[in-house]
Amino acid sequence: MRKFSILIRIILEEHFKILGENKTAQVGGKYSNIGNWGAHNYHIIQFTNDTSRAATIYRYIGSNPLGNTQVINRGGVVKGARLNTDTGKFQWRWCKVDLAAGEPIEFDFQQILASYGSSASIMRWELA
Repeated sequence: MRKFSILIRIILEEHFKILGENKTAQVGGKYSNIGNWGAHNYHIIQFTNDTSRAATIYRYIGSNPLGNTQVINRGGVVKGARLNTDTGKFQWRWCKVDLAAGEPIEFDFQQILASYGSSASIMRWELA
């Protein structure tokens, strides 16, 4: 229910600030094409460590040279990173999962492309 009330509030205000930018998206305004940003993805992930030793898995999100701003919500903890030439950062390691031998884990997270533009979001998992 809360997600709907937030969405309704944004629509009724007809404008909102673009995260990581000094710009405002507004109906009929310069940044009114929100089709290129604001993508909201929901993921459910399950890992099983089927080895006899502990393992660590990292999750990265990156951008191409155009840059973007990413927001991640995992377990109610919201973090963000601006990936572009201004920050000099094009990859963000936002998740670390430690698994004991034989341990399974399942969790969900939300990823939001929170910047204007059509820059790609590049995601990958890495076993340390």
